[in-house]
Amino acid sequence: MTPSLPVSGWRTGSSFGPRAARRCAASCASAAWAAETVEAALVDLDPEAGAYEAGYPRAVRLAALAQTDPLAFRRKLGDFLLRRGFGYEIVKQIVARLLRKCKTLLSSPGRAATPAETQGVR
Repeated sequence: MTPSLPVSGWRTGSSFGPRAARRCAASCASAAWAAETVEAALVDLDPEAGAYEAGYPRAVRLAALAQTDPLAFRRKLGDFLLRRGFGYEIVKQIVARLLRKCKTLLSSPGRAATPAETQGVR
């Protein structure tokens, strides 16, 4: 029985979350998977969707920082996504998109305060 490939950018059986196709390919290569098998499994991955999926939970945790220090928000979220193996251009687009989303959510009237706002930014 062969273990499943990390489809959709997820590393099976771990808590690392979504990762870029090249990072998954490197992980599979180190596990001695055949290159053709890895390429076939990773061909349908959407890097933008994977980066957004990986970055959204982190952006929620950094939401208060998006209001107070957008540059630090960009740096922290961007570094997080780059460590996951996403390319710079995709990271730049997704960080800008998540920054806009966080600012919109935080500036909407009648919203509940996030835990980061009530307990300080971590």
